[in-house]
Formats: sequence, C-alpha cells, structure tokens
Amino acid sequence: MQAWGSDIPVALIGSGNHGTLEIQGSTFVDHIKSHIVYVGDRRVHYRRAGTGPAVVMLHLSPSWAKSLDGYTAAFAEHGAAIAIDTPGYGLSDPLDIESPDIGDFADALRDTLDPKLRSQ
Repeated sequence: MQAWGSDIPVALIGSGNHGTLEIQGSTFVDHIKSHIVYVGDRRVHYRRAGTGPAVVMLHLSPSWAKSLDGYTAAFAEHGAAIAIDTPGYGLSDPLDIESPDIGDFADALRDTLDPKLRSQ
C-alpha cells in the first residue's frame, strides 16, 4: 500500500494561481518527486515533498500537479505537501465515465485519499 506519510487528517485546498509561484531560497523545489498510485485500475499521478502533517493541493483545470510546485515547495518546509493530478489531467488516467460531473471528481478524490483503495 502507498502511504501519504502518516494517518493524520488531510486539509484540502485549491489554487487560484494561474502562474507559478517562485519561492526564493526554498530547499524543497529540487526535492519534489513524482509518484504513481493506482485506485482500482485508474492511474493517479501526484507530486510530493516534505514529511509530517499533510496538505493536499488540487490544480486548476486544465492543468496538472507540476503547476503547483511553488506551493508544494513552500508547504513542504512545514510538513508533507502533496499535489494530485485530477482525473484526466497531467499523468492521471481519466474517469471511466462518459460525462463526469463534479460529484464524480469528488468521489475520485475521496477514493484516492483512502489508503484501503490505493496500491502501487
């Protein structure tokens, strides 16, 4: 099973930033790594840095998790920072639904965050 780093509550945030946040002097920018987990047969890509209490970030659509690297680096200085590619964007597989709605994307996020449903 792929673990996010601890079994603590995760705070969900979204980014309204359309560009890249530059973090001066951050030691974590070079430490952001891409990972793949599977939720059922669906591949989910995420980028992660840091350890400790986790914050999970979702990119704007259309975009991908790498667009949040500035935020990932900043949050990683204080804990684990995880930026997930939403279904069908970046390196994540799309949902197996013809016309998914926001509820389907919310369910996919819930399933991605559930350690019982993830595998490497």
